[in-house]
Amino acid sequence: MKLLVVRERISPNIPLTIVHRPVLKPFGDVQSFVEGARVPAPEPETLKRFDIGLALDEPERKSFQEVKDGSRVVDVINVSIKGYLSTFESTTRSDRQGDYIVEGAFTDTIPAFMKNNPVLLRDHINMTDYIAGTFVVMRQDKTGLYIEAKLTDAPGNLDTRFKVADGTLKTLSMGGLFHYNEDGRGIFKVDLWEGSLVPIPANPDCQISVRSLNDREKRFVKSGAKSFFEFEQAEARSQNHAGVAA
Repeated sequence: MKLLVVRERISPNIPLTIVHRPVLKPFGDVQSFVEGARVPAPEPETLKRFDIGLALDEPERKSFQEVKDGSRVVDVINVSIKGYLSTFESTTRSDRQGDYIVEGAFTDTIPAFMKNNPVLLRDHINMTDYIAGTFVVMRQDKTGLYIEAKLTDAPGNLDTRFKVADGTLKTLSMGGLFHYNEDGRGIFKVDLWEGSLVPIPANPDCQISVRSLNDREKRFVKSGAKSFFEFEQAEARSQNHAGVAA
């Protein structure tokens, strides 16, 4: 850390003193002085919760088939959505918050996510009635993270299929954890938790929305659960047992 040497005379009756003041740098090198004591500044957070939004309003990002009764559309089937959910630093230097994703950040999470439960939800609600479909393709290439998802043709999902097809429901959002480099900006690892169709992204002005972990998410990280679904189920069982015991 660099120090700026400043010569100060507090009063005419007190000898000249040398005060070492820090030349501040961002993040890890930042230090502050309080009443002559050196106090390390807080380290940047290395884990943050994120939501990434994929806009579905471009025609090439969705496909479907209409089922008609005469001239009236009665159903929309085989609804699929696709696109790059996120791009790497080499393609997009940073989002509007200054964060950037390092190539290869999804290497570990893709097989885990696709194996555990590649379900596509509605409104981030983990309940049977809110299952909208399944992720069928998830891969990373030189550009970023590419996904394909298919909506279920189940009768209970008819409303969602229509809204995706006609453009009313036009955002795919995925959430999880970002692991940051020491610079506090570079994301070297991503843990995907779940994906959901939502009417409005978490941050309409930004492709990536990032925030600190809440208490529940911190418990998930400490739990060692393989997925956020597994953690939610364990917490629900724990709460049910506590309720019975009470």
